Amino acid sequence: MKKKYLFLSLVVLLAAILATLLPAVSSSAMNISFNDPGFSNTWNRIDKPVDEIPGVGRGFTWGPIVLGAAAITNEPYGGATRKVQYFDKARMEVNNPSANPSDLFYVTTGLLVKELVTGKQQISDTDFTQFTPSTVQVAGDPNDGGQNSVAPTYASFKNVVTFNGSENGKDRANGGLINTQIDKAGNVGTYTPPEQRTYSGYDDTTRHNIADVFVNFGNRNGKIWNGSAFVDGAVFFGNSVYVTGRPVSEAYWVQAVVGGVTKPVLVQLFERRVLTYTPGNAAGFEVEMGNVGQHYYKWRYVLGGGGGTPTPTPTPTATPTPAPQPFPQDFSQFRAPYHKTGAKPVGGSPGGIANFRGYSVGAAGISASSPVVNSDQSIAVYATNNKGVVALNLTASLNDLTQKWIYPASGTVPPISFATPILYNGVVYIGDDNGNMHAIKLADGTSVWTTPSNAGASFGAVVGAAITDGTNLYFNTASGRLLAIRLSDGVQVWQSVPLGVLASGPIFAYGGNLFVGSTNGKVYAFQTSNGSEVATWTKPALNPIILTMAYANNTLYVPNGATLTALNSSGTTIKDVTLDGTISSVPAVTADKVYFGVDTANKVYGINASNLGDVNRFVFGASGNPAGAIALVDGFIYFGTSNGILYQVEAANSANANQLVNGLSGFGNNSPVVANGRVYIGNSDGKLYIVK
Repeated sequence: MKKKYLFLSLVVLLAAILATLLPAVSSSAMNISFNDPGFSNTWNRIDKPVDEIPGVGRGFTWGPIVLGAAAITNEPYGGATRKVQYFDKARMEVNNPSANPSDLFYVTTGLLVKELVTGKQQISDTDFTQFTPSTVQVAGDPNDGGQNSVAPTYASFKNVVTFNGSENGKDRANGGLINTQIDKAGNVGTYTPPEQRTYSGYDDTTRHNIADVFVNFGNRNGKIWNGSAFVDGAVFFGNSVYVTGRPVSEAYWVQAVVGGVTKPVLVQLFERRVLTYTPGNAAGFEVEMGNVGQHYYKWRYVLGGGGGTPTPTPTPTATPTPAPQPFPQDFSQFRAPYHKTGAKPVGGSPGGIANFRGYSVGAAGISASSPVVNSDQSIAVYATNNKGVVALNLTASLNDLTQKWIYPASGTVPPISFATPILYNGVVYIGDDNGNMHAIKLADGTSVWTTPSNAGASFGAVVGAAITDGTNLYFNTASGRLLAIRLSDGVQVWQSVPLGVLASGPIFAYGGNLFVGSTNGKVYAFQTSNGSEVATWTKPALNPIILTMAYANNTLYVPNGATLTALNSSGTTIKDVTLDGTISSVPAVTADKVYFGVDTANKVYGINASNLGDVNRFVFGASGNPAGAIALVDGFIYFGTSNGILYQVEAANSANANQLVNGLSGFGNNSPVVANGRVYIGNSDGKLYIVK
């Protein structure tokens, strides 16, 4: 029987998989391996609720393990060693292992802020070694690419902090307006704040006032873990100094880039932490812990500024390996990094192979995927439902297609129904229906790594295409988890809380953050560094989202049901438009148009990209449902239909259309890649079709 709603069918299939792959979630969703039971107790009390209870209403106090720091379990101090562990927000340490582990101060938080500001690494209770103060920004987005150069660094505060006695201390000013700013150069001046914040606390030891928002933050109550259950209690043990230390500066307004937007942020430095207050953040997230642990690890161990041993640079060989190229962050259309300009394909009938060829390995089908082709067009890789991952040797003639490898070469073949491969620096990455991610060498099809099967029964099938920033790989699972794993070895960096059923992959958008659409109708935004939700993102409530979103023109385009919604950088709807059927294909966006298919109408629309108007500006009527994704290359759009036709339509003139191939089985939810004059697309008959 003809399927009227192909993507609804996809959701039904996903639900069927979930029914068999979802036992109880593990008690520690992050799967952190703690160096000491005391670290586990301290972390779980505050952060276990954040990690495991959706909508708990606060950010992490410790956060995940700093990427790359897992191997650091002890550090030299005072002629001996002490046990430590680096989390994004702070460093935990045990200074007296013979003390009572039940005592609150058995585990303490490192005095890292002092070292970062002064450059003085503490090597014993009384001794320090001088290094360069940290030039990492104290607030806002990372500045590795210069995107947050306006924000002050730790070094900017060197003349306003108190670390010895009460130098730079201030008189008590309870009720006083906070109207002072500090810039990157350390200059302090009067500032007209965006809202009135006052001092409501004072520390007699360091002689610094404390901003009202930070006093309230330190006194907050909420969900905590008591060792056996979630209960209500004082989040910071009823002793905020234990967590933050004493204030070592006044509160200052700064300018910082947050989520790609320059904003005023209130910042105050404490002995153990940096606290920030961002007006307009979502309730519960106005005040956040800075990433002090992450910043200190980078200063000490990566940059070597704190006396650590930086990673040695290998001596080049006679022919050095080229540096990895950045993965193109183009999400204006699905598979954008693999589309390449070339001659206009002309196609042919299924009976001939001069311009058309279907390659088979005997697979039962290809359901909802897209192939990948390497940069010199010598290898194509695609996934099948029941025969694994296949690589083909490509030549000028379609007569000469040969199998390069099939993965796995032996053993159990993982089913792959919903995932699409990506190719980065000679490695193919693809997920399977059991929730595992595979890294496969393009050269020979051997395994680089496979993620530990902690996903498997818990997380469900990997869906859509993973994406990478060159350090981590990010992907969705059907049961609603967004995961980050290291490219190098597949070790998990972080995972999100459940987000509802996910039917498509994530993308990078505003501020380099991760954006995910869910079948619960919400769009989520996450920071890549630690998996924290972007506090300024409003999570708009839309229709169920089962297609990958597109990002172009500084706009997020979200297909949801019969509606296309354009969202700005805060998640506010710019405009939406409702069509005459369910949107069935991932959009392709240019500077002036958005192209997408609609199922029941069997149409492809090209509407105004800025206001989603001019609905009748470009309309093409197909003879079947245009599903998968629209590919836009060299002024033509390409898409397959449910009745086995591969179309090529001029983007500026819908009357100029060609059927490159017809008479095949349905293309279903498979998406084309158009590269160097060829179209590559999978089919429900299990074959990869190549058209030139």
